[in-house]
Amino acid sequence: MRIRITAVLIASFAALAACGANPPAPRPAGPRPDPPTDGRCTGIDPAVRLGQLRAAKASLTRAPGKDSKLASNAGDYAYASAPVDIAGAGKYTFRFGPMPAAFDYPTSPSSLSFDTPADFHGQVTMDLQLDPAFVQHDGARYLEAYAEVTNDLDPCTALVIFLY
Repeated sequence: MRIRITAVLIASFAALAACGANPPAPRPAGPRPDPPTDGRCTGIDPAVRLGQLRAAKASLTRAPGKDSKLASNAGDYAYASAPVDIAGAGKYTFRFGPMPAAFDYPTSPSSLSFDTPADFHGQVTMDLQLDPAFVQHDGARYLEAYAEVTNDLDPCTALVIFLY
């Protein structure tokens, strides 16, 4: 079954709306910020964005006895990908982590959401048709997922996207 990130995001946001919460770390309305001029894909600080995503997900914690359901990806996790150099539109592999043993997608969590920096002017579509796979790298466990980057892009370096 082919699942695209757009469908996952819509489902995640719908689940969040159903439980009365806002989507994690909403972006400001209006035009996207300009990308950096030094050849990087984005000027975002990955540590700051991870903190925003984790804080937004933590705000979804419900008090004991509440009836509302949380989104299936509402656990206490958010991971950055290793930086990927983008040569233009095409297919790329992103590695997220390191992952703890308790992270066992698609069993737990049962869904994933991805976040692309607001100042990246391409479009990233995660292709979950090719099942994400756990890989070992430098003695740690990572989740690899495949993405297609579209739009008319100049080459740029160090694109980091986020899984939450």
